[in-house]
Amino acid sequence: MTNSLSKPPRMLTLSELAALIKGYRKLKQWSQEDLAELSMLSIEQIDEIENGLSNAPDSLRALGQAFGFADIDVLNKPIHIPTPQDFEAESSSPESEGTTLEAFVLTTGEELGELVMQSSALAVSRSFELGMQADKVFEALTDYVREYRECFDEYSTARVSDIHEEFQDYLGELKSFGVSISYATRQLPPDTDEEKSPAPGVALYLVAFPIGEEPDSFLV
Repeated sequence: MTNSLSKPPRMLTLSELAALIKGYRKLKQWSQEDLAELSMLSIEQIDEIENGLSNAPDSLRALGQAFGFADIDVLNKPIHIPTPQDFEAESSSPESEGTTLEAFVLTTGEELGELVMQSSALAVSRSFELGMQADKVFEALTDYVREYRECFDEYSTARVSDIHEEFQDYLGELKSFGVSISYATRQLPPDTDEEKSPAPGVALYLVAFPIGEEPDSFLV
């Protein structure tokens, strides 16, 4: 948002929490049974939370872990609730103006590996609800890509080739679920740190789309 939100953080009410959990579950295209299995809670506990009848801290922590939140206790903490004025300020901020980048469909694991190693920043997102199984594959590929960037210097040429083949397997599995990945790159400003030589960077954007609906450009 802008410099600060207009209201202090507060705890969600039971009804707000219920709507948030139910909405996030549906965004993931999970049933209550799916969420119960992933969180190791009972279906009855999920149903109580989604109907605004419970906000047990241990249950909310389990849900935070199931949804993959970086802070699994986030549902147990006060949060900022944006006001209409906050959204208006955000939309009128110069920082909210996007840049249009030419987009391309990612076709091979080798291409993905080369793009990752040529980039200095990585952003990954979904343009639609992938479904539970496809979402797991997409998350696994994302984690693998980030690990590849961090540990590339430790890999032999043969290992790099194997990883590219594994990337290809992930892309093929996503394709079987009707998911395609498109990418775009963006030049970043040089690093102006006085202890370093200024050098431009490249941001890589990877976005999941339904096969056949890949765009020609991204707005970032």
